[in-house]
Amino acid sequence: MNCRLVRDRDTYARVFVALKLPTPVLQQVQSINSYLDERVVRKVKLNNLHLTLNFLGETKICKVKFLQSELIKCLGCLVPFKLKLDSVGSFPNSRAKIVWLGINGDLCKLNYVQSQITKVVARLGFRYRDDKFKPHITLARIKNGDNLKGNEIFLKDMQVIEKSLLETSSFEVKAVVIINSVHSKNGYQYDEIGAIYLKNQTC
Repeated sequence: MNCRLVRDRDTYARVFVALKLPTPVLQQVQSINSYLDERVVRKVKLNNLHLTLNFLGETKICKVKFLQSELIKCLGCLVPFKLKLDSVGSFPNSRAKIVWLGINGDLCKLNYVQSQITKVVARLGFRYRDDKFKPHITLARIKNGDNLKGNEIFLKDMQVIEKSLLETSSFEVKAVVIINSVHSKNGYQYDEIGAIYLKNQTC
């Protein structure tokens, strides 16, 4: 066991359940990301891009395998479904901190998957963040949100990204993953510690 992955010997530091993006989508996002000016934002590393479904935080290692097993029972019978990068925005409105990409496509299935995960973690007694689910991918963190409304560079970047999203293609969701996030001097390191494959998908 790599000690960097845990807060102590039996606990993961920061666990969440998410969708990982397939390589073609990461390439699309990389192209989109190139329009953002690094004087204004700090971009999320390409390999760290994901769509969070449920955030658990500090979690015992022994409970993660049990969670994975229960999610396989709950989600393993579902068939893959399709999503698409759809929009771009920033939040919160009053003092923006995050640039995000919105999702479209089979949102009914996405919402169902997220709700089932929440039911499982609640039933198993996990502490979890019960925020209203708003599917998005965090693209970048804004360095100074106070000045965004008057920042012409940022506003132009967002307009260009909106146009580029029209050219993106849909992608298939084949699995849900459990990830542990560890903060270091080089930023966050995301490590996959479990996977739940949808119907007809194998490891």
